[in-house]
Amino acid sequence: ELSMASNVNTKFVAILVLSLIVLVAGVSALAFYSNYKSAERNIARAEAFLAEAEQLRAQGNENGYYESVRLAAKQYGSAVNKESSNVELMETWIETLQRTRPSTAAEYSNLIDELRQGIKFVARLQPNNAALKLREIEVDFDLITAGNITANTDPALESIVDNITPALAQLPADDPATARLRGYRGLAQTLRMQVTQVSEEESALALEDLQAAVAADPTFDEAEFAIVRWHGARAQQYRLQSRNRLAEEQAALRTQVLQALTEADPNNLFLRSLTLRTFLNDAFSDTTMDRAVVAQRVTEGREELARLILATPSEQMNNRLFRELLNNSSMPIRNRALLLETHEHILSGDPENPGRILLAG
Repeated sequence: ELSMASNVNTKFVAILVLSLIVLVAGVSALAFYSNYKSAERNIARAEAFLAEAEQLRAQGNENGYYESVRLAAKQYGSAVNKESSNVELMETWIETLQRTRPSTAAEYSNLIDELRQGIKFVARLQPNNAALKLREIEVDFDLITAGNITANTDPALESIVDNITPALAQLPADDPATARLRGYRGLAQTLRMQVTQVSEEESALALEDLQAAVAADPTFDEAEFAIVRWHGARAQQYRLQSRNRLAEEQAALRTQVLQALTEADPNNLFLRSLTLRTFLNDAFSDTTMDRAVVAQRVTEGREELARLILATPSEQMNNRLFRELLNNSSMPIRNRALLLETHEHILSGDPENPGRILLAG
């Protein structure tokens, strides 16, 4: 009788466990189906908002257009939360977010946060895709370098370096995006060298990264120009260590590289701005220079830079060049009109770009 009862109990337990498994599977399937259908509804609403947006734009209602795009992005975001492994859906959400136009600094900050979240997640889903990793790094780098680089910026720059280094180990070495990632590691490390002490090994690797990136893509101007800054930062580090001979060698190399680049492209706005910044850095460190002479040369340099800006089609100015020029085009009060004209010209190439508008104030 005991054996019989034991058999009955075993069968009962087995049936109970099987029933629970079936029940859990059923509930999971139902939840998945419910989420899937719910995501489909969100997508349908988003598509309807986008269609409405195009109609509003055709009618000349720009405010209505951007509001409908914002609502579409919100619906795609809800769909992404329900289908977080759907790369195609996430890319659609990212693309729609990029079409929105925030009207305040807080809205712009929220937009950047959402874009970073989506871009990082897509990159994690495809860890062997160098282009996706590059897009992630570019967004982070743009955000970090939007303002002045100070000691407070160093942890964020170091995080860029720490993010790229392990990624390079698993990305295809012959992919152009991989070489560009090396360039960004060199850029971040060079900026760190300007605000903190970096080891000899890290400094040397930064220069190798920049040179490798330029060799792979000679149009990667930012990496090429950063070589000038690298020599300047290296000179500064040597001065702090009282290694004056080495500091002078690096300063001479910086001047040599900058002159070669300027001779090859004399009207390059970024190089002109970089030349002016280099002169200012030298003037600050050389207390023997006449302050009045320095002020006069800086004023003349900024006026010349402003006139070059006005002579350059604004469509040729990307956001990084825009930030460089904006940070370096402030002039004395007597040139206020020229300053305002310069800023308006820079903005005219992309007047609806919220990042430029907010940076310009």
